Amino acid sequence: MFQQLLYQLTGQFYHFEPATVNYSTFENGVKKAQKDEFEAFEMYRDMLFMIPNYMAYQPLFIAMTDEIEHASRFGTILGMLK
Repeated sequence: MFQQLLYQLTGQFYHFEPATVNYSTFENGVKKAQKDEFEAFEMYRDMLFMIPNYMAYQPLFIAMTDEIEHASRFGTILGMLK
């Protein structure tokens, strides 16, 4: 969705190269992932208030709600580890 939106706004695509991340334990990885999901949710929420174009509203809203879903799932995994 974001690639399409960026292309509609700029005529260009974004080229992304993910970084490799290592964790000492599975639990630490899940905690970090949950923290990142909450931070992404907050970022998308803040972006919703600054969107210059209505085309961006739906992708941002979907991404924001997906991040909360993911954070909830990581919370469930953490609860099962205890």
